[in-house]
Amino acid sequence: MKKIFACVIALVLVCTLSIGVLAASSGVLGDANNDKKVTDDDYVAIMQSLVGYGTQVDSKNADYNKDGTVDLLDVYEVKNKVGFYSPNY
Repeated sequence: MKKIFACVIALVLVCTLSIGVLAASSGVLGDANNDKKVTDDDYVAIMQSLVGYGTQVDSKNADYNKDGTVDLLDVYEVKNKVGFYSPNY
């Protein structure tokens, strides 16, 4: 059981640290995909990058709370900015 827990923790850390950075930043806080607006697409992109789905995000913009790490706290803040209801998702 300890090995499984250690593997899960290691996977979360690797996923958190391996978020890709896009070349040109839009400079809009929360705009993880650099389309110059914060939408559900940014929320989804951050979530996918955290679980290792392969989505590249702009980590400077995705770090919404500016604590130096893109994590679930940033996902929560971006989702609050966008709103919890969206007909797209």
